[in-house]
Amino acid sequence: MTQQACTEGLKEEELLEVEPGTTSKIKGAVTLMTWMRNLKREVDNLGMDSVFFLNDPQGQEVNILAQYGSVTLEQVQANVDSIRSGAIIDPVVPIPCLYDQQNLNWSYYYIRNSLGPNLRAVMDGKDHDSHGQVFSWQSLERCKALLQT
Repeated sequence: MTQQACTEGLKEEELLEVEPGTTSKIKGAVTLMTWMRNLKREVDNLGMDSVFFLNDPQGQEVNILAQYGSVTLEQVQANVDSIRSGAIIDPVVPIPCLYDQQNLNWSYYYIRNSLGPNLRAVMDGKDHDSHGQVFSWQSLERCKALLQT
């Protein structure tokens, strides 16, 4: 896939958005759960899904776009660190996988660009990581908190 396809985000009608001037009133028909399903579908289709898998505390592999509530931010960050160092491929002689590192970077932009402009402005005002896996976890947690208020 090209960088453009992997960073442009969901189609306009699939963006998660809030009403202007609010941080919690959803604008349009896209709910948080619908947005998450659409995001996972497209990340899978684009071949960027490998960086969204990690092991939960019981050792079971989970996809944080489908089961983000089953892992903590610390676990997600540790997984990103392992991908970046190459330890996830070979803990003895870590050699980073350039494909996974590229997917971490591109998926950040894909997720960010899958937010409507109002919600993106709210999220841009928050401190966050610029890697897709951590940003997706942080975004899901923040969107869930915002939309529940």
